[in-house]
Amino acid sequence: FRYDENGFLSEESYYDENGNSVLSVEGYARIEYTNSDVGNVVSTKVYDINGTIVLDGEGYAYSVREYDERDRVVSEVYYNADGERMTLKSGYAQIVYTHEQLNDSRRVVEQYLDMNGECVMTQLGYAQRVCRYNLLDQIVEEAYYNLRGEAVRSVDGYAGVRHTYNHAYLET
Repeated sequence: FRYDENGFLSEESYYDENGNSVLSVEGYARIEYTNSDVGNVVSTKVYDINGTIVLDGEGYAYSVREYDERDRVVSEVYYNADGERMTLKSGYAQIVYTHEQLNDSRRVVEQYLDMNGECVMTQLGYAQRVCRYNLLDQIVEEAYYNLRGEAVRSVDGYAGVRHTYNHAYLET
């Protein structure tokens, strides 16, 4: 691991028992992170054993994230090795995040968009993922929806997940 001048993770590399570079299960030997001054990951790039930028398992070479004034991610866009926007194997080119503060929790809507900025059904089986977080920022619920906003099962076979935590704040 390497860290930037502000102490944030800036590089992660994979090695065998002899210290030689190897590919991760995602298909890259090194991932490079660019961080904002407050530690938000602004971009990621992946490289092969020779240091050449490559495509990861989803088919992209790097991603760029944007954040709002409260340091919450609001979008993530994907690029190929030539720096061109692209569509992932899962069928989307961008994720847009909408944040809503509720009384005792926070809700985040993830919308999966195509190259034209239109909401699209992904290979994951949904067009939107809606997550609710408790006051400790632990995910307590996630649900999946189609293009019409109707509940739908993901390719994993379920339409939602509820997470519970014990008195020590560990997921049960």
